[in-house]
Amino acid sequence: MSNETRTQDIGVLLQRARGGDVGAAVTLADNYRYGWGGKRDPEKALRWYRQAADSDYPVAQFNLGQMLLAGEVPAADPGAACAWFTRAAAHGHVPSLAALGWCHQRGLGTPVDYRQAAECYRRAADAGSNLARCNLGGLYAAGLGVDRDPVAAVGWYRLAAADGYPPAMVCLGKAIAQGAGVEKDEAAAVAWYRAAAERGHASGQFHLAEAMRLLTLAAGQGHARAQYNLAVMYALGLGTDRDPDSALTWYRAAAAQGVARAEYALGVCHLRGEGVAVDVKAARDWLARAADHGLARASYRLGRLDADGIGAPVSETEARRHYEAAARQGHARAQYRLGVMWAQGQGGPRDEARAYFWIYAAAVAGGDERMFRVAARVGRSLGHEQRVRLRERVARREFADSATPAPRT
Repeated sequence: MSNETRTQDIGVLLQRARGGDVGAAVTLADNYRYGWGGKRDPEKALRWYRQAADSDYPVAQFNLGQMLLAGEVPAADPGAACAWFTRAAAHGHVPSLAALGWCHQRGLGTPVDYRQAAECYRRAADAGSNLARCNLGGLYAAGLGVDRDPVAAVGWYRLAAADGYPPAMVCLGKAIAQGAGVEKDEAAAVAWYRAAAERGHASGQFHLAEAMRLLTLAAGQGHARAQYNLAVMYALGLGTDRDPDSALTWYRAAAAQGVARAEYALGVCHLRGEGVAVDVKAARDWLARAADHGLARASYRLGRLDADGIGAPVSETEARRHYEAAARQGHARAQYRLGVMWAQGQGGPRDEARAYFWIYAAAVAGGDERMFRVAARVGRSLGHEQRVRLRERVARREFADSATPAPRT
């Protein structure tokens, strides 16, 4: 919105506001509050917000509550602010619901009531408020007003962060860095700090700089996971300039200590020529090490190389073996490719039950409608009860040897 649109003509706004036009009163108050096109005048802003608020206009009630809560006038009045938020929230005004939750959480103009705060946040969060989503996540993380649930906390943080809300990005980064409700992953945490920092969020900038400092210190002292995460930061330019050579150095240091993800990264570097010359043999060697250490994506990548004949002759048998190793660990793309191989008899016998099992597992993991349709086509030759049993096994994630369907005789 331009200043010209915001300010309009003060004389016209005054005339309309005095005639009872609540929209004009709010626009007039905005001009006085923010000094658009002139000098700020909080007292006049308060007066016009109050006139519109008395007419039960939720936006004015919210803005009036904000001014009273933040002390934008000589005397802050949290009690009055809470009352105005309550009136606006009764109309379903989402920002007021979130603000009312904050009042209940912090005891601003009303006694502390975490349950009521959670209820307000939930209603606002369900209506799309990222502030409410973030704050509700905080209540779940601390177990205030709700049962403590770090997983739910991460879910709310992630929802707001994905919508571009910097405070939630920082909260999500901290949860990931601590492994609270989600797998611990310092590199992923740093990525969220960076996202917040790039949006000018001071806390994101602080955490990004601190993460880089601490990782550098720990990596230099031989901490394997820190070495890997520092390599990722250099590789992606997180908190520092992108530096493929430094990334390679730290990947090698971590790989020397058996970090599978570092071994995988080195394999990818040699495949793509990132920091080193392209060397498919070295790439396969590093990927094999990572696969031997149980990294599913390394097994999947080896399967792709064998299927495409990269660095070795095409071998459907080897591709199938690698896909199966990854599929049994829940790797969705490997599950799908393995299922297709069972369906078509590539690299081994053909079996519709196994094909259906793995393709359906991949579809569930990815929520992919196309894969569900492929599974349905593959499973046409199976009986209804057999398909139900296979789907139940998928639901229980029974991917171990003993759980996969036996070939039909």
